[in-house]
Amino acid sequence: MDYSNGLSRRGFLAAGAAAGAVLATPALAQGGTKVVIGMPGGTVAATLIEMIRQRDIFAQFDINGEFMVVNDGNKLTTGVMSGEIDLCPSSGFGQVLTAIEKGASLKVVSGASVLIPQALFSAKEDVRTLKDLEGRAVGTGAPGALLHNMTVALMKKQGVDWTKVNFVNVGSSAQVIKAVSVGTVDAGPAQIDIYSNMEPFGVHVVSEFWKELPEYPYQAGYSADKTIANKREGLVGALSVFGSIFDFLQNGDSLDAFLEANVVAVNADPAAAEAQWKWTQTFKPYDLLLEEDKIDYMQDLNLSLGIQKRKLDLPELSDFSMAREALGRLG
Repeated sequence: MDYSNGLSRRGFLAAGAAAGAVLATPALAQGGTKVVIGMPGGTVAATLIEMIRQRDIFAQFDINGEFMVVNDGNKLTTGVMSGEIDLCPSSGFGQVLTAIEKGASLKVVSGASVLIPQALFSAKEDVRTLKDLEGRAVGTGAPGALLHNMTVALMKKQGVDWTKVNFVNVGSSAQVIKAVSVGTVDAGPAQIDIYSNMEPFGVHVVSEFWKELPEYPYQAGYSADKTIANKREGLVGALSVFGSIFDFLQNGDSLDAFLEANVVAVNADPAAAEAQWKWTQTFKPYDLLLEEDKIDYMQDLNLSLGIQKRKLDLPELSDFSMAREALGRLG
């Protein structure tokens, strides 16, 4: 499905809904700058959206915010490029770098979760190491998208010949774990909330991404150059919203709020939600800034996979001035 620059807002929303996207509109601040915020699908994103709503953080920063959830990273990037989405504050961004190389007027503007809160799971008794996956099927997302990209990176680091692996585009990590459980694929990445209740899925852990691949920046925020020029103040406010919720989530007394938001957003098992919260408290992955070497790492990975042809200078790729300004507002 092509989300071209000429697609109307109504057409974009309808197309997105057909592709598994939904529009979520938490209680908005009256007045302030209107900012459409694109988010990936998944339990953590849905929980963050609900926490922002429940704590009325838009109002704190005078932002008239609207969330759009899109369950496809490439479509999310296209939405930002078209201007239908003003800011994606928290998503995989390898495809953003390749889009910029091809001429897209985008910039990486912030960090988000810089560690991968996922593990590689398998239900096969004879799959205990990554090397065991050569010649077998591994469920991920589309080639070049986050799940595929990070799984290939993990295999490359561990000396596995990833070209001998049959990568299957299953979809989101929630869909991947279901495919792993029923044996459609031999292994695949999924969120760490599975740790609290692996028995029903009949799976075991093969590798933990955050331990084996800490150099991989899981998520970042990005926007279009035109939006940065026309809505800078709104983007700073929106990044302040996320800086605030990141700080509360990993440093504050946030367990009850996280559990309540998780139940409202996805009605997940409280034990699974608490496992996610504990992981966040332990590893503190969120950072509104993204170090230059993290972007270099993603470019080098893209180059090694042949999905990026040349390495770009940092000013071509990023503008962290708004994230720095947002952090200043947080105190």
